Amino acid sequence: MLSICIATFQRRESLARLLNELLVTNHDVEICIVVDGSTDGTVAYLSALEDSRIKVVYQANAGRASALKKAIDIASGSYIVIFDDDDILSAEGLDIVLTDIKKHADTASAGFIYSLENGDENMVLGDEFPVSVSNFLELRADFKLKGDKKEVIRASVLKAAVASYELADRRIPTSLFWSTIALHHNVVCRNVTIGKKYYLSGGLTNNIKSIKFSNPKPMIRLNAVKIKGFFMRRYKSLLYFVKACLSWLFYSCVYGLQRVRNHRKS
Repeated sequence: MLSICIATFQRRESLARLLNELLVTNHDVEICIVVDGSTDGTVAYLSALEDSRIKVVYQANAGRASALKKAIDIASGSYIVIFDDDDILSAEGLDIVLTDIKKHADTASAGFIYSLENGDENMVLGDEFPVSVSNFLELRADFKLKGDKKEVIRASVLKAAVASYELADRRIPTSLFWSTIALHHNVVCRNVTIGKKYYLSGGLTNNIKSIKFSNPKPMIRLNAVKIKGFFMRRYKSLLYFVKACLSWLFYSCVYGLQRVRNHRKS
């Protein structure tokens, strides 16, 4: 029923923590791991694991976007959840997700969205969901939902969203996929925690501003989707729409300046 997709780079210990939590269960899930050029012993660690639920692909370092897409491509479950290699999907959380899939598999929603705990502070991240069904854009724009959440999405829907973008950039925010899905699909909102998120020094979250600035193309795409969502009436907030327009303009200028600079260098 469920494929757990993980892109990993130089995180052997944290990856082992996540897998140790998952592999103690007897659930018939699939764990799709793409090792993005790790040289820290991850390859040897995974090679020693003997569990038919694990699929592993090794590639030269090409960035998270490429590794994540490959993990999604090889997934064969009906639903997909993306987990970072430094986060935790608890055994109890896995029980909740699989129960929800069985219970709501015949609904028209694209999947589910859950809460996470801050692994360092043992507290729920962000706000509670104010409604039982919504879409990712509406939750952020109209309900002003804050905090990291965890999405479990029908494989066909997520694969279509990922396939609609070129993945030449090393990093593409997963919010681009969720926002694209929100243009046409709703999700069931569940006020339960299914795991923990850790904010490690040197990780993507702690360097997000510099990453966005150095990778403007995905941010242009993300804000274009947000703008499109407003005209499709997937959310109503005029302020959110204006911010998306300004962000689109800003990152378009950044991208243009980068192209000029690179052209001069060449």
